[in-house]
Amino acid sequence: QLFTGRSLDEIAKECSFVDPSISGTAGWVQVVSTTGDGQVLLVLPDNNVSFEAWRLLQEDPTQRGVTFEGWYAMMFFSKAWKEQEWADSVPWNPATSLMLSPLQEFKIAIRFTLAPSLRDIDTKLKQLHRPVADAVPGYMLTPSMNNATITITTPNNVRVTNVTVDPE
Repeated sequence: QLFTGRSLDEIAKECSFVDPSISGTAGWVQVVSTTGDGQVLLVLPDNNVSFEAWRLLQEDPTQRGVTFEGWYAMMFFSKAWKEQEWADSVPWNPATSLMLSPLQEFKIAIRFTLAPSLRDIDTKLKQLHRPVADAVPGYMLTPSMNNATITITTPNNVRVTNVTVDPE
């Protein structure tokens, strides 16, 4: 997503957009060409690891601006960040931590897979047994909307047992 100093042709050929779905164990990141054409890289936490947060890498020296938002990290255990740097914010997902004993191991798995196109992301996620949310008229719902629908497709044997709307 570093467009600085590049022509439109170079951006189309060399750059991509990175967009996270910060949705806990259902979360993922998509990487798509700036043209919107071609395959889409999906980066998914696996083995019940929760995608809790999306952290701007402040320590990166690359200058941010209109043509570069910065580099980000997919966060799995974000409690320390929530308690310190993000103390005044409300996280989208519960912040957790993990304390390991000496010699104890914890493995984080990340799956890299390709969707054939932008329009095929939901189909690919369903094939991977991931829940998919579809919102009509779109993902930005406001209190003034009188008729909005969210449909959640879940993998087999998984049921949505509770839905919370915030703000009420």
